[in-house]
Amino acid sequence: LPFLVSSSAITLFFLLLRYTLFRNQTGEAPWPGGSPWTAFLTMSGAFFLYIKQLVYPIRMCSQYVVAPASSVFSVYGAAAAALVALLAAGVAFLRRQPLLAFSILFFFITWLPVSNIIPFGEIMAERYIYIPSLSLSVLAAWIFLNLKIPNLAKYAASASIVAALTAMTIIHAPAWDGDFSL
Repeated sequence: LPFLVSSSAITLFFLLLRYTLFRNQTGEAPWPGGSPWTAFLTMSGAFFLYIKQLVYPIRMCSQYVVAPASSVFSVYGAAAAALVALLAAGVAFLRRQPLLAFSILFFFITWLPVSNIIPFGEIMAERYIYIPSLSLSVLAAWIFLNLKIPNLAKYAASASIVAALTAMTIIHAPAWDGDFSL
């Protein structure tokens, strides 16, 4: 509970700074899709695009174009339902599996400032997911802690994952050499 209170306080402080000192001087940004409901549906879809980019980071770019949601009876509606279910699961796991709950809720709390609750004009960019991606490491640690295999196999799997991620980083590094390589 102290973590949730402190994270909420940090988020509120960010929002206070963002909308007092750093606000858009040219005017207010519109809701993605024109209303709070379509913004929620659109950002639900963007949330799962973020998850996809964290797990399978292919076709990266500095700024993504995400079409606003047009109906609840679309992929966005399913994404919204899954988003609410994942958030409910995070809350449900607070007492039984605190590390799992932390990884889920940390992702949501750190993603919240850029989720267009208060519209700011951009739906999705990779830089918005840097801090929330730390929860993926916590989730991986939780999975490894709960695997019922010998420790040697856990060490071998961890080393393999680190080697694979290192190779992926080396392979994808040239994509960020300049504007045209993206």
